[in-house]
Amino acid sequence: MKVEIELTGVREAMKVLDPKLVTAASRSAVKKVSDQCRTHISKMIRDEYNIKAKDINKRLKVATRARGDELEAEITGLGRGLPLSAFDARQEGVRTRKGETQYTKKAQRVGWGKAGGVVSVLVKHASGRKPVRTEPKAFLTRFKSGHLAVAQRTGSNRLPIKELLGPGIALLFGSKRIMAAAKDFSKLKFREIFERELKWRSR
Repeated sequence: MKVEIELTGVREAMKVLDPKLVTAASRSAVKKVSDQCRTHISKMIRDEYNIKAKDINKRLKVATRARGDELEAEITGLGRGLPLSAFDARQEGVRTRKGETQYTKKAQRVGWGKAGGVVSVLVKHASGRKPVRTEPKAFLTRFKSGHLAVAQRTGSNRLPIKELLGPGIALLFGSKRIMAAAKDFSKLKFREIFERELKWRSR
């Protein structure tokens, strides 16, 4: 996804000031705005979705930066869907520790056995926690790497299994609400930072 920054005031400044000075101020402003816009997008996503900043920051990048006379930047959401476990996944009656699944007395009492309880996740704050309803049944497991995953078996045997995914950063970033807010933010910030950069260079 690409957020276009409206270079407000640049054309007017070119008419009265050294074009090289104006270009340098514009380039610096675009760089700073793209970084601030990325941070703003991350916050907007977290305000709506139950995602940690570190999970967003690994996948939301300023892919193209302003260089030379190219006064543009591109913010990109990378990768496929986020692991469903990133959305505060929990399995009722079961806790995982150091790669092993341990079943509480409550789980044993109600007869869940090795199937465990129902896995639930909190994806959107406003929607609340919801169960993961899949067939075969979803369960929590920890891979050898230490990664805790919501998974399901791909057949009738214990193995293989596949990890279940939730929405990806590119999809969340590309929503109409967030894109519109990002454009408004970048337009406002560019004018503010460009004028400051121009004033500093004109001294």
